[in-house]
Amino acid sequence: MATFSFHIYYSQEVRTYVLLALATTLYAAAAFFFVKFPTYPRAVLVAVCGLALVYSYTFGTLNWIAIAIGISANILLTFQFSTWRALTVGDCERDDSGRIFTMGTHIIAANSRVQ
Repeated sequence: MATFSFHIYYSQEVRTYVLLALATTLYAAAAFFFVKFPTYPRAVLVAVCGLALVYSYTFGTLNWIAIAIGISANILLTFQFSTWRALTVGDCERDDSGRIFTMGTHIIAANSRVQ
C-alpha cells in the first residue's frame, strides 16, 4: 500500500494544498492581529507569513492579494481621520519639544507683523 503509485501521487498533491491552507490561515490571522494592535514584531510576522504564503503555491499570490485587499478595506473603513489629526496635534502640544516649537512659532509670527 505504501508503494502504490496512486497513493504516492495524491499524497504529494495534497501536501501543497495543506501548506497553502496553513500559510493562508497564518497570514490572515497575523494581518488581523496587526490591524488590531500594530507593533513591530507583528509587522515582521505579517511579512514572514506573507512571504510563506506567496512562495507556498501558485495560488498563494491570489490569496495574499485577497487578504491584503480585505485588510486594507478594513483599515480604511474603520479609521477615523479626524481622530488621527487630533492625535497628531495633541501629541505635539503635550510633548515638551512640541510646546517649545509652538511657542517659538507664535513668537516669530508676532514679531514678523508689518507695522
